[in-house]
This record gives sequence, C-alpha cells and structure tokens, in this order.
Amino acid sequence: MLIEQADVTGEEDEDVQCELKGVKLFVKRGSNDYSSGILGQVKYLLDKRTLVQRLLFRREPLWKISMNTRLQPTVRCTFDPQECILRLLLAESLGSKASGATEIVVYALKPGRFCSRKDFQKFAESVIGSSSLKTTEMLRASDEGSSNGEREIQS
Repeated sequence: MLIEQADVTGEEDEDVQCELKGVKLFVKRGSNDYSSGILGQVKYLLDKRTLVQRLLFRREPLWKISMNTRLQPTVRCTFDPQECILRLLLAESLGSKASGATEIVVYALKPGRFCSRKDFQKFAESVIGSSSLKTTEMLRASDEGSSNGEREIQS
C-alpha cells in the first residue's frame, strides 16, 4: 500500500496578509553588485501562534525560495514611491551560525511587467506598517529628540 505524503511548505500555520505575483527581486550581498532581477511571487505572512511576520519570495517557475526574511526591529525597510521599490536591509549570517560572521544584504522588490504599481504600493505600505519593524525606529526617534517623535527612515 502506497501512502501519499502531503507537501509541507512551512506556511501551514501562517495567514497570508498580502501576496503579489509578477514581482522582481534584486539582491545585493556585501560589496557585490545587485543581481539581475528574479521574477516571482512575494507573500507577507503572519504566524497564527507566534504572530511572527515574514516576507517570502519564490521565483517562477520553479517556486524555489529566493528570500525568506523575518520582519523584526533589526531589519530596515523603506519604500520609494517614485521608483516604486521596496527595500529591506539586514545582516545575514555567512555559512555556519557557529562562526557568527555576517554580511549586509539588501533585497529590493519592484513590480514586474504584469504587476500593477498600485497593487505593489498597497503591498509595500502594508509591509512598512508592520509593528515588528517600527519598534526600534520609534524609540530611536524619541531618543534623538525629534520634534514630532518620528523620523523618516532612509536607505
């Protein structure tokens, strides 16, 4: 008797907050140049139990994961409405976690040919609005003594 095993993707305990197809991903690791654009699908996910938020990008047509980033205070996230680019800046570990070595990585997402700018902007604004990203930015802005308690994040 053959027992069929269901595919497990890691998304079973997560709710999709937003998702877009036809998005291009550009990656810059360390001092290297940006990679050429990878076309695929991006999902903004929320874990039902832990409430951890993450962005997951799968490239087409293989659906292989090209970006899996947990949204947390150490991730800098900006949206440029003129260029319609969502950027995430973070430190990723190199090789084994035991070594502790990291490199700065920039993920830049922008709408591809078949993804509307308006839909992409809505997606980007929902990601930027993540409470997981704002925690340290609001604290740092108030520590710096800004007049309104907020500051614009630049990349």
